Order: sequence, then structure tokens, then C-alpha cells
Amino acid sequence: MNLTRMLSFRMPFILSSLLIYGSAAPQDVKPTPRVETPVRVDPKHPIKLGENYPALSRKKGEEGLSVVRIEVDADGVVRAAQLVFTSGFARLDDASLGAFAGARMIPATIDGEPVNTWANIPIAWNLAGHGTYRPHKVDDAEIQIPIILKSYRLKVGPNDYPSESRATHQEGDCTIRALIDKGGTATEASVSKSTGFDTLDQACVQAIQQARFIPAHRDGEAIGASATINMNWRMTQ
Repeated sequence: MNLTRMLSFRMPFILSSLLIYGSAAPQDVKPTPRVETPVRVDPKHPIKLGENYPALSRKKGEEGLSVVRIEVDADGVVRAAQLVFTSGFARLDDASLGAFAGARMIPATIDGEPVNTWANIPIAWNLAGHGTYRPHKVDDAEIQIPIILKSYRLKVGPNDYPSESRATHQEGDCTIRALIDKGGTATEASVSKSTGFDTLDQACVQAIQQARFIPAHRDGEAIGASATINMNWRMTQ
């Protein structure tokens, strides 16, 4: 067989091999992993977790571990909070939530850019200082009640203000109790603590109705359950 015929015969095989291996090459290039940093306490705005011990709790010897899930926006402002694990004492749980009212944190980042996110913050209440209860990392999968998706931003903040509330400079904190179905949708929502302004209260309800939830689970199955979330309305960042 002469050289011309050999090239003619082998050319389809050579071309098909190039196409096969050529198309596979880009798939071998691995994407650069994202660099993420979590929410952190801001030294300029310290939060004395566990130090604002309620006097009656101290008197009665109440101790425990509360876990509060907070939404921190890209500016580091805590916009919402939810108690996801109870200490077993309402006073300690309320103090845990109260520690984040109007608080500021260092926001989470992705590749150096600040992002809105939710973070689980454990708060140990020990009368003897370093006592029985220790803060530890709490993953979303450990939480059994409904929670808002980690990357979801509640429509609460300076850019979400109702026009009437903005014009009259309304501010306040509200608490919403909602029923979350097994699909992660709020089917009912009502105000259990008012901001003092009907327009802001309605905005709180709408924010929860629009939110995307991870439903509660029992024995590996999604179930309907209630969730209580505190939200803070402030005109400034």
C-alpha cells in the first residue's frame, strides 16, 4: 500500500480520535474552588453573649445552651433572628434573641465579596463562667424546626421599606409566628409582637410569606410545623 492510500485510509480514524480527545480536554479542567468566610463577631461592635444574664434566671439557678439563627446582610447588620434550640428556660432564650437586636457582625464573604447569609450562633449560659454548657458548631441539618434557606434574603431592610413607612421614618422590631407546610411554604403568618406600625407589621408578614423555608422533619420525613422569627426594621444601614 502506497503512502497516499495509507494516509487516505487512516485519516478518518485520526480525525475522529482528535475530535474525541479534543472534546474531552475541557472537561479535565477543574473549576477554581470558591473561597468562603463565615459570619464573625465584629470587635468594633462586640456582642456579650451569655453575659447579659437575666437576674431572675441567676437567682433561680437556670443554665443551658440556646442556639439563635441570625440573618446578617452584606453590610453586617443583623436583620432577623430565630431561636432554633432552646435552653429549656424562656428567660434565657429571650435574652439570647435580645442580644442580636440591632447588632452588627462581620458579614460572610465569597471570594472576598460580602454576602447575605444565615448563621447559627450557640450561646452558653453558665452561672459559674466555664461551666457545663459549651458553644459548638450547629449545622442546618441538625435543626428540626422550619428554617429559612441559608442563602435567602428576607425582604427586610432599608431597600425593602414600604413607601409610607419610609416617608414617616418608622422603625421597630416585630415577631412573626408562621405555619410552614412540608413543601417549605408559609401557609399562615401572624404578628405576635408589633413594631407599633400597621404598615411595617404587614411588611413583616409579607416577608415571611415570600420566604423560602426548609421544612421541619420527623423520622426523615418533611412535616408541617410552626416557626417564630424576629425582624428588625431600621432606616439606615
